[in-house]
Amino acid sequence: MAIRLGIIGCGEVVAQGHAPALRQAADITVRGLADPSPDRTGIVARALGADVPGFTDYRDLLAQCELDAVLLATPSNMREDIVADVAAAGLFIVCEKPLALTLAAADRILARCKAAGTGLAVCHSWAYFPEYLAMCQLIAEGTIGQLQTVVFQALGAKPWPGAPTWRPGWRNDPAIAGGGRFLDSGLHSLYLMEMMFGAQAQEVSAEVCFDPDLAVESRCFSRFRFPAGTGLVNVGRGQGAAHATAVGSEGRIQIVHPVEAGDLGATPERVVVVRDGQVDRTVLVPERVMFTQAFYAAITRAIKGDPAPSLTGSAGRRAVELVLAAYASGTRGEAVRLPLAPEDAAYQRGMAGLW
Repeated sequence: MAIRLGIIGCGEVVAQGHAPALRQAADITVRGLADPSPDRTGIVARALGADVPGFTDYRDLLAQCELDAVLLATPSNMREDIVADVAAAGLFIVCEKPLALTLAAADRILARCKAAGTGLAVCHSWAYFPEYLAMCQLIAEGTIGQLQTVVFQALGAKPWPGAPTWRPGWRNDPAIAGGGRFLDSGLHSLYLMEMMFGAQAQEVSAEVCFDPDLAVESRCFSRFRFPAGTGLVNVGRGQGAAHATAVGSEGRIQIVHPVEAGDLGATPERVVVVRDGQVDRTVLVPERVMFTQAFYAAITRAIKGDPAPSLTGSAGRRAVELVLAAYASGTRGEAVRLPLAPEDAAYQRGMAGLW
């Protein structure tokens, strides 16, 4: 029997990302949509290619549709209250990232789901991109020896445009988004980095930069210390290019993006393994969508009780913690040890507690 899914929030990430993938998902059928703008539910229904009922109040969706799970894709600051209602309805929650804007809120979300006995998965979709699947497998196989350094750089990242009927620039509002490109797209690099090292970062040092016309950071340059190596993650908006590299004791793996790509979410051209200064092999990357069928197969397994570690609520909380620790380091001008303490302003108030 197909999983019956409701969607709360019908912005561009759903219309351009989730809906095309759900249209192809074998074991999921969308039963209802909710968004305060009626035109958005119509746009998503057309993207799904289905006659799906739309509601302006998500509570009506929960009351009137028979559901097994809900995809929560609202702006970040709205999620905690909606999670409480969805959990009370006994439905599995698939939450867009970031899980929350503060660690305190993330902990409340996890506690709410645990108390209600409902499952929670977070959309860490890049773990299912073919290029990162290939990169992680090559590292695990020891192709480049002992992993020493991982570098992610995306200095031309651009946010999804907001829906024109609801605050199209909300990703630049810290009260709604909680941060800039680092919390939004840069967050993907952080869970990938920890997957590649097979360990959690212990400390972060960062520099956070602002432009006069932005209320959120324009660039963040961060260094994460691991027990056996270093992760470098540099994310911002502008004219920079995108690249990802893993360096080991016996070679390196490079994900090669087109020169015009500024964001690591763009489909790369190939994955290249270099050993002894020579190209050892090249893996071509097929054209893909933002939410692959491998991702939705993993979501289906999670809803049925077999969650992948990268998609759990705890993984969503961890990714938020890494970003907030980098923000704290950049604000304070000093390295920040992980995990963040509950009394830390970044833990309690997120970006708002730092600047």
